[in-house]
Amino acid sequence: MIETTRDHTRRLNNSAPSPRQTAKFLTATTLGAMFLFLSGLTFTGTVIALVMATPLMVLFSPVVVPAGLAILLVTTRFLFSGGCGVAVITALSWVHNYVQAKFYCLRAKNMGVSFCGQLSSIEDLESSLWIPVHVKTGTGQNSEV
Repeated sequence: MIETTRDHTRRLNNSAPSPRQTAKFLTATTLGAMFLFLSGLTFTGTVIALVMATPLMVLFSPVVVPAGLAILLVTTRFLFSGGCGVAVITALSWVHNYVQAKFYCLRAKNMGVSFCGQLSSIEDLESSLWIPVHVKTGTGQNSEV
């Protein structure tokens, strides 16, 4: 019987967690308990605030809901008109650059890839790795470069 107790004690000592594992377990347990307590506290505060605010929401809902809808509609209209303005300015800028012969289409050397974009000057074509396909001149004629 004594031999069995010693064997059992030896097995327990061999399978005991290391101090590092014990520290990890205690840290995780402490942090878990703390976060659980804080989440319960937050939930309790939210429920209390909702209980206190419900009568005010019922009293002021005939004013708050239409005011919220009006603010939403005004904001939406403002953002939509601003977006349309930006789109118009972008389109007019592109048309202006196209008419002023700042628009070009290029084909990559040794590839079938084409690219169209804005050109600041004709000299940029000479220094680029692109072969010009056509350049629209200010006279309305297309010329090969």
